[in-house]
Amino acid sequence: MRIGVDARPLNFPNTGIGRYTAQLLKVLWQQSEHSWYLYADRPILKQLPEHVSIRTANNNLPALSTLYAQANFARWARQDDVDLFWSPRHHLPLRTAAGKTMVTIHDLVWEKAPDTMKALGKTVDAWLMPRAIRQADAILVPSHSTRQDIEDKWPQVADRVHITPLASSLALAKRDSDQSGVKEIGNPITLLFVGSLEPRKNLPNILRAFDQLCQSYPGRVNLLVAGGGGWKSDEAQADLHKHPNVQVLGDLDDLKLSELYSRADVLLAPSLYEGFGLPIVEAMGFGVPAVTSNVSSMREFAHAGATLVDPCSVEGICAGITRLIEEPDYYAACVKAATQASSSYSWEKCGQQTLRVIEALS
Repeated sequence: MRIGVDARPLNFPNTGIGRYTAQLLKVLWQQSEHSWYLYADRPILKQLPEHVSIRTANNNLPALSTLYAQANFARWARQDDVDLFWSPRHHLPLRTAAGKTMVTIHDLVWEKAPDTMKALGKTVDAWLMPRAIRQADAILVPSHSTRQDIEDKWPQVADRVHITPLASSLALAKRDSDQSGVKEIGNPITLLFVGSLEPRKNLPNILRAFDQLCQSYPGRVNLLVAGGGGWKSDEAQADLHKHPNVQVLGDLDDLKLSELYSRADVLLAPSLYEGFGLPIVEAMGFGVPAVTSNVSSMREFAHAGATLVDPCSVEGICAGITRLIEEPDYYAACVKAATQASSSYSWEKCGQQTLRVIEALS
């Protein structure tokens, strides 16, 4: 098959969709002999194999990226005579791009948590995502939760939705343990947040819970924050920098992020809504238990050593962390469960599942 791809996420390697696109394409190129045609509105920064064809432009205005894609990608796909056009980022060209189309829908933030998005982004997603869902011959989703969200709103597409869970791309590092081989919580205790600094990640409540912990465990609790800017990130940065026990690290490459997970005792991920929650799976590989939300896809990871809390309850978030601190047996059980569950997620498996969907469309 000749497969066209919206490759714009490759220029944003530290985002969830950027990681997904890069890792999945790498596996698909290894596992198949299809011909690949990558399209982007600006030069692709990532080095690509010689057998991959690329069409790019020089758009330097992020606000015009969607408009540029709509104006050009379908035309490029027709010129390349592609059999299948795949978008890994929620939207498809409104004009016919190929005989078959496939789209990855990571979440429905615009529908489920609209107050956490910029007005422009929300408007674009509300306009283009429903059309992509109705138009696509196959819809990839990362979780049962996202599949249910889609099927609840568009029951007519249920037979076109395929679950292809994401995975961690980080190199694993050995965690320290005591002489019995059981990982114990550190002293001082290192809490970790990984993600974009935007309202959906629930940073205000994380910080309020952290304040309570600092009062209960003076001098024993630190919070490391890794992630780049998002909507209202300036406000989040200002709040974070007010805390003497919070270290804001910004965007990190994979090596530094791996080192950070290997140092962490607990991942804080009580988001208001997630389609998957990649940091939770990344943390699993390092045996790091997560305190995460009892909503959307995050509930799916409860079996993997995650402590579920109400993301709207500061006391609940604080109690979830406190339990891990105060109950060594519970903490050890969560570490073990997280480590064991991490083997369930791999990019090879995601690639195999995706390839089956692609070849069923041929």
